[in-house]
This record gives sequence, structure tokens and C-alpha cells, in this order.
Amino acid sequence: MSDTPPPQRLFPPTSPLSASTVAQTPELLRLLAQFRARVESFRMDMEGPPPAAPQKPLPPRENKAPEELKPIVTLVPALEETKYRDEEDKSKKSLAYIRAQRGVLRYLDTCAADSLNAAKARALTESIDPVNKYPSAREALRLCYYMRSQGFDTIAVFHHKRTLMRLFVVLDRSAGTLYWEQNYKTGRIKEFRNARRSTRRHAVDFSDLVDSDLLASLRGGVGAAGHAEAPAQPPPGERQDQLNVGR
Repeated sequence: MSDTPPPQRLFPPTSPLSASTVAQTPELLRLLAQFRARVESFRMDMEGPPPAAPQKPLPPRENKAPEELKPIVTLVPALEETKYRDEEDKSKKSLAYIRAQRGVLRYLDTCAADSLNAAKARALTESIDPVNKYPSAREALRLCYYMRSQGFDTIAVFHHKRTLMRLFVVLDRSAGTLYWEQNYKTGRIKEFRNARRSTRRHAVDFSDLVDSDLLASLRGGVGAAGHAEAPAQPPPGERQDQLNVGR
């Protein structure tokens, strides 16, 4: 007899699947799929999200020259430009008047000149005397022309027989809103207790007003036609809260 061992088979003999194994195959496949999904989820948690796709480079920005600042509103003034320049007026200014000028400039920082109404113009004028709200007629007129030089449509009208100075916010060439009335001889200021009355339109013929004549009144003393200006003082016994009109 030969002692040579029999050759080994490359593949072991297969045994036929039992009926129970065949019946359990779908369940095994389902469990295997769940296991693979959990393994893949664990792998992604460990490795982190996949790298994002590279973005396309942005096109170079064009270098444009900065645009000039535009006004809030394109103004169409109702009045011609005044010849008055406050810096040319060498008369003394009070500290309160300078503060009132700054209030005018602050208003222009946020609002257009043609949005000025009578209540705001009156408040600016009253700010010349913040305690009593009784500025002199000269300073009230001076502020009116200062506002005019800054683009506001404000103007003064004198009634010499009654020694009255009336200041208006001009709406058009034939009408305006009265915001200040003061007797330049006594200094007495008219009150506007009724807000509707203070915003009423007044028909005024502005074409008869000569700017140079009003400037002469301002520079030579508000008491035009020979009247001297009196210092403005609140009437005796008048309460301060009664002076806050046109709010």
C-alpha cells in the first residue's frame, strides 16, 4: 500500500441549506442592513462631514469713485436768496442766540429746509431766550434772516403804524404761515394759544417787500421808521407755561 495522503479539496463540501436557514434569510438581511447603517453613521461621526466643494472665486470688484452726498430733498425755494450774511453782521451775539443758530443747523442735519413749519420756527425763535422765551425783536429778526440765509423760506413784514414785526414761513409767493408777532417798540410778543390759528395761512403780498429795506432795519435797529426797539420782557405776572405756544 502507498503512504501518500489523498489530495485536499479546494472547497469544502457544501451541505444543503436547511429549511429553517432559508426561512431566516430575509430577517438576516434586514439585520445586516441595519448594522451597516449604524457602522456608517459611527464612521461619519468620527470623521466629520465630508469636505465642502471648493467655491468659485468671486469676480474682482470694480473700483468706482464715491458718489457725492445728495440732499434729503431737492429744494425749490419760494423766495430769492437774501443778501444778508450773519458773519458780516458785526453786532454782538448773545450766547443763547449762538445756541439757537446751532439748533437751526441741527435741524438741517436731518430735515430739508422746505419742511419747516410755523411751530418749529417759533420754537427755534423762543430758544434765543430759553428761560422766559421772550427774545428781543432784533434777535428774533436776526434769526429769521439767518434761517433765510441757510435756505429756509422765512421773511419779516413790518406794520409801522402799529409798530409790529411779523415773521412768516412762506408757503408760496402769495401766502405764508405766521410764526412770530412782536411789537418792536414795547417788546411785547403775541401769543398763539390756539394751534390751528398759529398754522393758518395768511395772504401776504411778498412782492412789495424790499430785502434791502429790511436789512437796513436789522442793522440800524429793528425800530424802523424812527421807532427805537425796547428790550423784550415778559408781562408782569404772566406764567412761563403760557408762553409755550404752537407746540
